Amino acid sequence: MIASDDTGLADRDEHAPWLFTMDRHGRVDVEPLVVSGIDGFSDLEAIAPAAEGGLYVLASQSRSRKGKRPAARQVFARVAVTADGARLEASVSLAEQLERDPAVLVALGLEDTAELDLEGMTATAGGGLLLGLKQPLDAEQRAPIWHLPRPDALLAGATPSAAGLRRLGAVPLRVETDGGPVPGGISELLELPDGSLLIAATASGADPQRQDGGLWHAAGPGDLAHARLLRRFPGLKPEGLALRPDGRAIVLVFDTGAAAPQWTELPWPAP
Repeated sequence: MIASDDTGLADRDEHAPWLFTMDRHGRVDVEPLVVSGIDGFSDLEAIAPAAEGGLYVLASQSRSRKGKRPAARQVFARVAVTADGARLEASVSLAEQLERDPAVLVALGLEDTAELDLEGMTATAGGGLLLGLKQPLDAEQRAPIWHLPRPDALLAGATPSAAGLRRLGAVPLRVETDGGPVPGGISELLELPDGSLLIAATASGADPQRQDGGLWHAAGPGDLAHARLLRRFPGLKPEGLALRPDGRAIVLVFDTGAAAPQWTELPWPAP
């Protein structure tokens, strides 16, 4: 299952509520998976498994180039997926909920949500979801990771504080660009069966002409400061991570802008 940050056609059905399915050979199905019960998605960045075969989906919560943050760009939702298709089960505007909960903003190290950009999300065996920030970075230029232990409570109307949202830690990431090294932000997260974390990164707060995205590995949430760089991807932005069903490879999907998307597999465990 793949989320796209740009769905539909600009002159017809822009921001359509679509997800995409791809087989293990990299072939994307011709027809998208249409999510009923919601008008649209805007800048959808992450998906993670929910109970009973469902999915959590997360939009970036960021402001557009025009400085706007429409409701479709604030989506955090749970989607049911069955043989009959996909339908929205619950949804909240996450950025709006954060702004209404000053206590959680302080606990997360934020003054406001003006620069907020969430791109990474993974389910965790310990319960709930981990959320990775593309920006803002912290004072040491590290990318924060949040833990949301009770996502369904948030979706049912609880405040972010009541749902347990907290700052878990932060990871130092550096991305090579045509202008030199810059701080990286989290573009995707994946918790592996052993509890370790894979962290994909691209340039934070910048859009250089060329950048070499990277993939890091941390032994666990308590080892973020010592995350190990596994590989850089010259000229590519890794934005999707999944464990192959047999557990022997990591699947990466790259955002290539207007060009045809790319994907690859890396043997796992890494050498």
